Amino acid sequence: MQANKPQFLLPFTAVPSVQRPVVHEAGDTAGARRHLYLTVVAVYMASLSFGFTCTYSSPALPDIRKNIDFTDNDTGWFGSLVTLGAVFGGQLVNWLGRKGTLLFSTASFTSGYLFIIFGPSTILLFVGRFLTGVGIGMVALAVPVFISEICPANVRGLLNTGSNMVVTIGNLIVFVLGKWLDYKWLAFCCLTPSLIMAATLPWCKESPRWLLQKGRRKAAT
Repeated sequence: MQANKPQFLLPFTAVPSVQRPVVHEAGDTAGARRHLYLTVVAVYMASLSFGFTCTYSSPALPDIRKNIDFTDNDTGWFGSLVTLGAVFGGQLVNWLGRKGTLLFSTASFTSGYLFIIFGPSTILLFVGRFLTGVGIGMVALAVPVFISEICPANVRGLLNTGSNMVVTIGNLIVFVLGKWLDYKWLAFCCLTPSLIMAATLPWCKESPRWLLQKGRRKAAT
């Protein structure tokens, strides 16, 4: 039987091929519930980073053009580099694991926004935007797969729907904040969810399905 591979989906969509967990589902004990809640917080912060990053260029570009010599061509590149970066980010989910991919995305988001905040030139802003796009690629694939593989069946669909809602909420927040914040402070706000991810993900468990695929049966149980 051919192994199922997660698909690259935008926005987040539950992946049918991973609907059935391979180990006992979480939720039977208080400890398992706490672990599930912590994982959902971390994953939803990833969704929020996704929403923030997708929308960032729209409210930020007018202020960027006031402070940096941005041509019309530069403006187009700044908006589109995030999608180019996303092409590369999604390839890591089977190599690093679901949790590992999300952890790696925190480094991509953080470094990308730091380039935008402190970068004094067009090139550095481009680098920052590309790196945040790589983070989007990782999150877009890892989030629905991770939720589908760790959550009990009775809440799996609800939590996957919730992750899509968080993306939309992130879009709205950035548009609202962009009315009052300059592009650097807006980038700092967009950086915040990835910092929360970095603080919570180390305490989460890796997907048992991925661990079994890698032959790590003891770690998966």
